[in-house]
Amino acid sequence: MKRPGKVLHVTKGRMLLVKATTAPPINSKVFNNKGREIGYVYDVFGPVKAPYVLVRTRENPEKVKHEVRGRVYFLSSSKKRRFSNWREMRRK
Repeated sequence: MKRPGKVLHVTKGRMLLVKATTAPPINSKVFNNKGREIGYVYDVFGPVKAPYVLVRTRENPEKVKHEVRGRVYFLSSSKKRRFSNWREMRRK
């Protein structure tokens, strides 16, 4: 499942600032509307209901901003780590 976000601007650190509908996991992949990977989630901050996301891009962020035309998608993974007991969790 993909969750949409809107690109607001390029930061001084050469990352994209995106306003998301829900908080994506850190290091999750970010795609444009054509399904091409443009980067990954570097940081999530702000209010829980409408978080802001910093996206580190693989290419020049100015070029990517014009390419995505304001809309990006986060790949959500349904794969979660589960531990059968607390001892097993501490070992990993």
